[in-house]
Amino acid sequence: MRQRADPGHGPAALILLAGALGDRYGRRRIFLVGIAGFTIASIMCAVVPTMSSLIVARILQGSAGLVALSAAGHSWAARSVLNRGVACPHCGM
Repeated sequence: MRQRADPGHGPAALILLAGALGDRYGRRRIFLVGIAGFTIASIMCAVVPTMSSLIVARILQGSAGLVALSAAGHSWAARSVLNRGVACPHCGM
C-alpha cells in the first residue's frame, strides 16, 4: 500500500522552521527575508511564460508569505507576554 504525504504537514513544518530561525537570527531579519522572498516570487508570477512555472512561483510566494507571517506573529506573541496582566498597555490599566 502506498502512503501519501499529507499536504498539511509542509506548511506546519515551515512555520516551526521560521520560528526557530527567528529565535536564532532575529525575528525582524526573518520577517524581512520573508517579505523579500514574497516580493521576488510575486515578480516571478508576473513574468513566467508557462502555467507550470506559475504554479512553482505561487508555491514559492506562499512559502515566503508564510515565513513572513510566522515571524511577525512570533514577535507579536513575544511582546504580548511582556504586557500580561495589563488590559490596556498604552495607559497601564
